[in-house]
Order: sequence, then structure tokens, then C-alpha cells
Amino acid sequence: MELIILITLLVMLVIATGYDLKWRYVPDYASYSFIGIAIIERILYALELNNLNALSWAAPATLMLGGFGYLLYRAGMWGGGDVKIITSTAILLSWFPGETIPLFIDFFMNLMILGAVWTLPIAVIIGLKNKIKPTMTEKILMIIGITGWLLISQLMKPLTGFITGLGLFTLTSINYLKRVEKKGFIKPANMKTLMDGDWLTEEVKVGRKTIKPRKQGLTKKEAEQIKKWWRKGKLKKKPLIKEGIAYLPAFLLTYAATILMGNLMIITLAEGLINGPEMIMILK
Repeated sequence: MELIILITLLVMLVIATGYDLKWRYVPDYASYSFIGIAIIERILYALELNNLNALSWAAPATLMLGGFGYLLYRAGMWGGGDVKIITSTAILLSWFPGETIPLFIDFFMNLMILGAVWTLPIAVIIGLKNKIKPTMTEKILMIIGITGWLLISQLMKPLTGFITGLGLFTLTSINYLKRVEKKGFIKPANMKTLMDGDWLTEEVKVGRKTIKPRKQGLTKKEAEQIKKWWRKGKLKKKPLIKEGIAYLPAFLLTYAATILMGNLMIITLAEGLINGPEMIMILK
């Protein structure tokens, strides 16, 4: 049953990633089905083991990962599909016998690292593609970040050096990345595919009716209303929306790393403690 659970989650994440890469959303029927399947498999697993831990741990796992996802959704950083997918992931990874740290916590901690690994290069590429040039200050900071990353990689073990360097580069590039987020992801809406969850960046007004931007994106009713106004020629131009980075591939990457390598933060900490004295000697 454990193998079935792990394979089920892999299949779910592959399907969700495919939707996200192609259409930037996961249909509700798919994401809700994933949650239902996750609950059913956890119940069957608890019956097989005759151990309520196989089911009861699903609640704290859902509160932790699902709650985290919901906060990002309310902040306008994640879509609703991301929240549902991380909820089904939390349920499936909630507890296995013999674990020191529950697998869902390993997944969550790894996502903090690999989410940046996935999104940073894409954000930089989009910035360059949209000709958003870094200011002189931003260039200097980014050069410091890259130089520091290369230096740290030489002084530390591979994984520790990579993660520490990634953190340094993120900190030194944060201002440029914020500007890319504000300018590089904004484009005219596709009036055929506009849907609930799309992030409007400016209010759309026809007569006395106004649809305002919200962090949680458009409702289904609002999206249909805008498309109706467009078909009737009541809008002079297409409304601008913010298109986010497809984030579910980071879930798939994180899941693979969690299963194959374990908790990357703990490995990094362990490597740092072992390698610490060596670094001090090199610096001396």
C-alpha cells in the first residue's frame, strides 16, 4: 500500500504539472478528485495497518501544508489549484511507519529550496526577454551574489554550497526580481481563455458596473462578465492580467528530491557541521 500511495502521488503531480505548463491551471474536477483519492487511500492504508496514525496524521499535515498554500493564495502568490494539489500531497505523505520526521515535513522544507531553484531562472529569463534591465546598483548586487555563490561552492560541500549560494543570490537579486514581477508578467488577457483565478491588474468598468483587481483573482462570474462585455464591444481594449510562473513543476521536482535524497535542509546542516572546521582552516 505504501508503494501504491507513492506511485499515486507521482501520477497526480505529473498530470497536474502537465496542466499547469500548458494551461496555467488545474481543472477543479481533477484537483478535487486528487484530494478524494488521497483520503480513500489513507483510509485503506489505516485499515491495512490497523493503525489510526496512518489516517489521523492527515489532519495536521493538511493544516500545515494546506494552510501554508492558502496563505499564499490569499496573498495573491498561488492559485487555487496549487492549494488543492499541496493538500492532496499532504494527505498522501502524512505518515508512514518508522519515520523520524514525517515525509510531508521533508517535502515542505524541500519546497522552500526547490521552489526558488525552479522560479529564479524563469524570472530572470522573463526579465531579460521583456528588456527589464537591472539598474547599476542591482547589477553590482547580482555580481556580488554570483561571485559569493561561486566562492561558497568551492569552500563547502556540493549540496551545502549550492543551497547557501542560492540563498545569497536570491537576497542580492530581490529588488530586480520584484521589478520583474511587477512588469514582466503583465500582458493583455486572452479573451477566449480568461477564467476564474486570473489576476486582473486594473479595474474594468462598463457603465455603473466595475470589476476590481483582487489578490485571489477573478471569480467565475467576473470572468464571464468581462468576456461578455468584450463580445458585445463594450471594452475599448483587452484588460491586463498578471500571469504567474507555472509552479506545480516545483512540486514534482520537490517530490522526486524528497523520495530520492531526503530532507535537503537537514543534509545541508549536517554537511555544514562536518565541513565547518575544514572551512575555518581554509579561511585561516
